[in-house]
Amino acid sequence: MALIGNCIYHTYTPTGETEEVEITNPNGNVETIEKPTYNHIETSYEDVYVAIFKIDTQHHYLEQEDGSYIKNNVVFVDFGAYESKDARHSNPNEPLFQETTVIENYEFDENTYSQGYDSIKLVSGMENLLND
Repeated sequence: MALIGNCIYHTYTPTGETEEVEITNPNGNVETIEKPTYNHIETSYEDVYVAIFKIDTQHHYLEQEDGSYIKNNVVFVDFGAYESKDARHSNPNEPLFQETTVIENYEFDENTYSQGYDSIKLVSGMENLLND
């Protein structure tokens, strides 16, 4: 199981400069802060092979206002893009790029990897990938 096709990988590199922005604090106060600026770089890839290399879960309980608890599940999906299926199998530790996303609304009764690949296709730039 994997994804194939064309994609765009987004990276952000610091410029070394800052900019001033106005923020509104939760208490309603407005203040000006400095934040770093970044260059947005888009790299296009054609005919790549995208595979999941790790799925990690975190389970914790969130207390509600009424004192009850709900279980919160966060499922992280680490994936990489390779020049081809053969490139992935011959050297899985050297992808063209790698990224992490999460499975939104994880369903325990459904295949975890299918949900993982579906979540990858929601990442900006990965929308055109197809199931292999």
